[in-house]
Amino acid sequence: MFADHIVERKDGGAALDLANGQCLCGQHHSLKTAYEMAKRQAAERA
Repeated sequence: MFADHIVERKDGGAALDLANGQCLCGQHHSLKTAYEMAKRQAAERA
């Protein structure tokens, strides 16, 4: 299990706000991280 920031810190999410946290299994944490990274890269290209 991983503690995950719902809104990533790189995207302005609060580091210590419990409302910005969720528990994810390793597979879903990796999928979410890859998705958020792809979204960020697409926005940089636009």
